[in-house]
Amino acid sequence: MKRQIKSIIIASLIIGLIGGFAAAAEVGKATITVITMEDYNPSTVEFDSLQINTPVAAPQIQYYNNPVFSFTPKKSTFGDSLFTSSLVTLTALNVADFFTTRQALKLPGLAEGNPLMKPFVKNTLLFTGVKLGITALDLLFLKKVYKKNKVLGWALSLAANFAMSYVVSNNMRLIQQARGI
Repeated sequence: MKRQIKSIIIASLIIGLIGGFAAAAEVGKATITVITMEDYNPSTVEFDSLQINTPVAAPQIQYYNNPVFSFTPKKSTFGDSLFTSSLVTLTALNVADFFTTRQALKLPGLAEGNPLMKPFVKNTLLFTGVKLGITALDLLFLKKVYKKNKVLGWALSLAANFAMSYVVSNNMRLIQQARGI
């Protein structure tokens, strides 16, 4: 069982690293803008890349009355990619916490230490749902904070990662102590 738990933690960290590399390789997010005839002025609107014009519906409608679609990619920075990597790592640590908590609860003498989670850990399905929900809310909150204030977003993300790292390592320590390893 000790090997299984180590495998879970190693797999979680690998998933975090893979997600980080994937985020670093990400080109960026794209936005699509629709410009109608009222908004369209050829002398002021520039199109960086792709233009798609809808086909003319009837011969009496002129070509310039159709909406113009513009595709403009948003460039992401290396810092944005690293922040995404920290969110992937946080997710992996939450997965590791779920599995180590479930493993610890199977051993005699161990109980959930978080009083807020204590009512949920007895039912696996309920615990899974609550853990997924809390993780999703954490990620959404961190993204929202990062969008408004990058430094605060980074600080909160790092604090959350350190806290979850402590929780997982504490779970591992308690499991080893309970087994007498």
